[in-house]
Amino acid sequence: MRLDPQQVDLSDPTLPSIQCSIEHISLDNAPKYTGLSYTWGSSVRILSILVNGRDFMVTENLGAWLKHTQKALTDYKISMSFWADAICINQDDDDEKGWQVQQMPDIYKTAQYVTVWLGPAAEDSEYG
Repeated sequence: MRLDPQQVDLSDPTLPSIQCSIEHISLDNAPKYTGLSYTWGSSVRILSILVNGRDFMVTENLGAWLKHTQKALTDYKISMSFWADAICINQDDDDEKGWQVQQMPDIYKTAQYVTVWLGPAAEDSEYG
């Protein structure tokens, strides 16, 4: 999955501010990517993003990571390839989920980096 710097007009609140593209790859020929390990929190999908131009709902915590990361990408004008289970695995297909979960050790082992996201900093912390 690829996350690019923000290119959406934020003055239109009806448009999703996060846009990603996704493609199928083999771990044998994988480009450099970051594996994301994060807390799911609530399983309720509340944030709309665009994946390959189509609406896709994500959880609050994954949405927080996407927003946080996209801001950094926009500041530095770079893109990033990453793997996040909730987006890269079809959550409505139990067979695919079962197969992909078995692949997760290799997915993380093959990643150039692995990022751990516990959630946004608390407002009263030195990082908030």
